[in-house]
Amino acid sequence: MLSLIEATWSDFGRDECGTRAAALAYSTIFALTPLLILLITIAGLIWSPAEVQRGIETQFAGMVGQSGAQQIHAMIAHSRDSAGGGIVATVGSIVGLILGATGVFLALQDALNKAWNVRPDPKQGGVRPFIVKRLISAGMVLGLGFILAVSLALTAALSAAGHAIGGGLPDVVMEVVNFVVSFVVLAVLFGAIFKVLPDATIGWADVRVGGVVTALLFVVGKFVIGIYLGHSNPGDAFGAASALAVILVWTYYTGVIILLGAEFTQEWAAQHGHAIEPEAGAVRADLVEAEEAREEAAKRPGARTPRAAAGRAATSVAPANNGSRGGAMDWLLGLPIILLLLRRRRR
Repeated sequence: MLSLIEATWSDFGRDECGTRAAALAYSTIFALTPLLILLITIAGLIWSPAEVQRGIETQFAGMVGQSGAQQIHAMIAHSRDSAGGGIVATVGSIVGLILGATGVFLALQDALNKAWNVRPDPKQGGVRPFIVKRLISAGMVLGLGFILAVSLALTAALSAAGHAIGGGLPDVVMEVVNFVVSFVVLAVLFGAIFKVLPDATIGWADVRVGGVVTALLFVVGKFVIGIYLGHSNPGDAFGAASALAVILVWTYYTGVIILLGAEFTQEWAAQHGHAIEPEAGAVRADLVEAEEAREEAAKRPGARTPRAAAGRAATSVAPANNGSRGGAMDWLLGLPIILLLLRRRRR
């Protein structure tokens, strides 16, 4: 287990996951509003949209405080107020929402590909891979909205069941049940991300382990960062933008946890004989990068190709070999003369 943890941490640093998590957090901030609006719309097909929004704001309040939840509420309200203005404006807003929301998952896909050493095959570029990626990202948004709706429904059902029982269930029991439900939802969500987003093939058994471990890391980190935010507010230095700064910290932390979980999943799969492989239409990133480096080196002025270098090496070695053979032949040809001189001395 210790070797697994060491390998995971080593891979995390080698793949620059911290930097990629920061880039992911930056992208998420700009796509957060369209993503939340789409989630509310999708989950609102099953549940009340107002209830869904309250549930989202409650979750944010628990993670980043009441000011962060108010910031989320203001962002959603402002986006909805500016969506009006005719058919053209409405269609443009819808397209912008879809592109913005799916852009987060595209950025996450690129980060996971780097962590798992895979990438789309550059020889199969074009419009089709771009469309497929967007469709996969849109599917993730739909799935996330469905999971959110199911989570809210389960929470409401458990609360109703607790009140239906005489005197209601103890608060401790309800807290435990809510924690278990939230943990299962997180594990399913992270497992779905690992299974669907990267351009790689991974078994369901490894996905389950990776989803559970990532959910555990998220819960533990949520507790730790909650203590940190409670004792030192990193948003104080940003004045009016303090709530947005705290949200940025949380999105960065979430990116770190997802990428750390991805590295753990990769090492777990490798150590249990289920190495993650590129899927159809993808290749190993290190092989492509090595080939591109060789091609780039060959284009430089005065660069030696492997064949030319081998030819020069053979040419440089040849005279030495000929010289060796020539020296041996000289000794063989001169041997009779030496023997003749020795005989004359004896006489």
